[in-house]
Amino acid sequence: MRVFSALLAAAMLLAFAASSVDAAPVQLSLKTDAMISGARVTLADVVTSGDGEQTNSTAWKALAAIDLGSAPRTGYTERYARKEIERLVRARGLDTAVVWRGADAVRIERIAQVFDSAKIADSAEAYLRDTLRSDDTRIELQLSAPLPDLQLPTGRLELKPRAMPPAQALHSRVTVWVDLIIDGVFVRSVTAQFNLRAYRPVLVAKRDLPKGTTPPCEALQVREADVAALDSPPFPADCKLVQGNLKRALALGAPLLKSSLQAPIAVSQGDSVSLQLVAGALLLESRAVAIADGEVGQRIPVKPSSSTETIVAEVIAPGVVKVSVK
Repeated sequence: MRVFSALLAAAMLLAFAASSVDAAPVQLSLKTDAMISGARVTLADVVTSGDGEQTNSTAWKALAAIDLGSAPRTGYTERYARKEIERLVRARGLDTAVVWRGADAVRIERIAQVFDSAKIADSAEAYLRDTLRSDDTRIELQLSAPLPDLQLPTGRLELKPRAMPPAQALHSRVTVWVDLIIDGVFVRSVTAQFNLRAYRPVLVAKRDLPKGTTPPCEALQVREADVAALDSPPFPADCKLVQGNLKRALALGAPLLKSSLQAPIAVSQGDSVSLQLVAGALLLESRAVAIADGEVGQRIPVKPSSSTETIVAEVIAPGVVKVSVK
């Protein structure tokens, strides 16, 4: 009986000792400086723990994973006070005693990698060439100025040029914005500026052409020109498509632009026109007099033959206008 009692007491003592070890507080020492590689700061980044046995404990692993916030941007530092870190640890509600040592605050800096900005320029150039790709266009691009190398956070880098319509890209000086994404998180944007030349066949005048005339085919020829340097898009290089009159005189060798031509007048002031009155499926037709010139698609005032008042109608064809009634 005495032997059994002695064994029981020894077992209880060992159990108490074991529980005392498990319940021993975790000792954490706050660093003075910490270098962070990821986008988030954890407690493990800013403290050192006790012996190896402690770092393998469940309590330490739970503490080490506590998220303290976002890492600073590359090139910047942030200061975390120990009191604030203690508050964040307590807020997690872990049933673990902690003994704090070390600094009163830790200075955090994010590890940077030097990135060759030539890759950004290459990405921007490839995007421009793809945007302006055309069977009849020859592109020449030159970077206006080399981009400086960047200090970026470590991680998987992705370059994303921002989309732009071809008309916006077709200029002698064009800027491409490139977004830098690291591990799926936007970091910053970089601009790459280019000098652009885009050679394409265009119609040019073979002689001086006066204002108000429709350029005939024999007065035009096809020649390659830098369309990026033009004030507006050129007219298609097919003289058979030319309609309308020149808004201003076209000099010898000057390109024919879309903005150079005024659409043909479908209705002239004083013309007698067909007036269509549309109300749902009902169509009534009468006569009217145009009070102003108008192109197809324009709205002009007309005076119906049966009225002394003018109304506004849309020109839908030569000599035809329409009024829709809802």
